[in-house]
Amino acid sequence: MDKRVAGVLVVLIIFTVIFLSSGQSLNKKIVSAIDGVESYRVSTEAYVTTKGVVDGVPVDSLQEVNAVGATDVAGRKMMVYAVSRGGAASEENMSIYLINSTIYTKSGDQWLIQKTPAGYDVWGSHYQLKQLARIINQSKLEVISKKDGILLIDVKTDRDSLVEFIKEQSVSSPLQNAEDIANSLKEVHMNVSVNEKTMLPQEFRMSMVMGQSGLVRSTSIVMKMWDYGKNMDVSLPQEISKYNVTPRSF
Repeated sequence: MDKRVAGVLVVLIIFTVIFLSSGQSLNKKIVSAIDGVESYRVSTEAYVTTKGVVDGVPVDSLQEVNAVGATDVAGRKMMVYAVSRGGAASEENMSIYLINSTIYTKSGDQWLIQKTPAGYDVWGSHYQLKQLARIINQSKLEVISKKDGILLIDVKTDRDSLVEFIKEQSVSSPLQNAEDIANSLKEVHMNVSVNEKTMLPQEFRMSMVMGQSGLVRSTSIVMKMWDYGKNMDVSLPQEISKYNVTPRSF
C-alpha cells in the first residue's frame, strides 16, 4: 500500500475507533445500535507531537491532521477529505473514496486506485463503526456524568487487546510486532459521549503516549459523529474519468 494512503488510513480508521464497554447490558445496547447504522458523518482532529534525541540530534515536531467524511454503510460508499500539516511537507491535502471494495485516493493532482485483497471485507469489520463494535467487548466502561441526555464515559481497555489491535491496523508504523508496541505504549486515556436514547457515540477523545528509541510520541484525538441515518451523497468526482488508471491491488 502507498505509504501516504496507509498513513491517512491510520488516521481515518485507527483514530476513529472508540473503545466502549461496561456491564453487558450496556455493551449489547451499544453494539445493537451500531449494527443498525446505515449512514453517518464524522470529523477527526488529530495532533501528534514527537520529542527526543536520535543519534545525538534533537527531535521536536508537531503533525496535525483534520478530516471530515461521510459513510453510506448500506450503499458501501465512504469519502474522507483530510488536511495534514507538519512533518516533511508544510501541508498536504488528500481525498479518499471507498466504493465497494475499491479505494480511490487523490493526493495533490495524482489519483491512486487500489483494489482491496480478495477475502478482505472492509465493510464487514474494518470501517469506523464496525471497528468500534469489535473492540467494545474487550473494554471496561464507567459513566462519569449525564447531562442533557448525553452520557460521558471513561473508557479503559485491556492492554493486550489494544496492543494487538494497534498492531493489526498500524500498516505504516515502524512497530512490527506486539512486543514492540507493548514496550512502547506508555499510557492511554479515553472517554466517549453517547446519546442515552439511541446509544450511538457522539464524540470520542483519546490521548496516547508511546516511546521508543529515544523518542516520545504523544497523540491527541477528537472525533465527532452526527447525521446518523441521513442521506449521504457519496460519489466519485467527474474529474477521475479523465484519468486512465488501471486499478492495482494492495
